[in-house]
Amino acid sequence: MRRGGFAHDTGEGGVSEHHLRGGGDLIWELGTAYFGCRTEDGDFDPGEFAEKSAHDAVKCVSLKLSQGA
Repeated sequence: MRRGGFAHDTGEGGVSEHHLRGGGDLIWELGTAYFGCRTEDGDFDPGEFAEKSAHDAVKCVSLKLSQGA
């Protein structure tokens, strides 16, 4: 990613080591299921959100407000 000079969307799976490995800019897609940003009970985790969104590679957070069928 870095070599190409472009950003890359994480999809709904959250920020993972695989996304960070390429070294490019990330667009963290945070969907309705909060994958990668929720408590053990399944609720939104503001602390985890703050930590992951502050990562140097994360340049944008894309919030998906609804899921189409």
